Amino acid sequence: MAASVNLTGNILADPELRRTDGKPDMFTCRIMVDRFKMVDGSPVAQEGYSQSIAYMGDKAKTFHRLLKKGYRICVEGSQEIGDLYTDKDKVQTRQFKVYANQITLALSESIHSIVRHKDLVEAPSDDKPAAAEAK
Repeated sequence: MAASVNLTGNILADPELRRTDGKPDMFTCRIMVDRFKMVDGSPVAQEGYSQSIAYMGDKAKTFHRLLKKGYRICVEGSQEIGDLYTDKDKVQTRQFKVYANQITLALSESIHSIVRHKDLVEAPSDDKPAAAEAK
């Protein structure tokens, strides 16, 4: 049974692109999902959790090429129960995986950080004197 989810988090390691004969490419990554609780009407950050993400389709190659470790993304999709496995402490557990329908870059106030610094420094300014522009 799948549950619909919307998650936002940072990519923990560079994503992978898996190719299988006869099937669409699969983009996979893990993100650290933010977790909040309301305290006196205001959200307070708590420890997050790691979530496995998979996307199959024509955009998989594009996602793999553009998204890197540390990028903040929003994921819309369905969460499904994964296979049973034994962890390093010899405890059997199940991993949940989100199969994404859509992945978008989550931009914040620091959008200028993804623009090259050189572009910011050399941007033309309207307040320069005309004599300085003639050089």
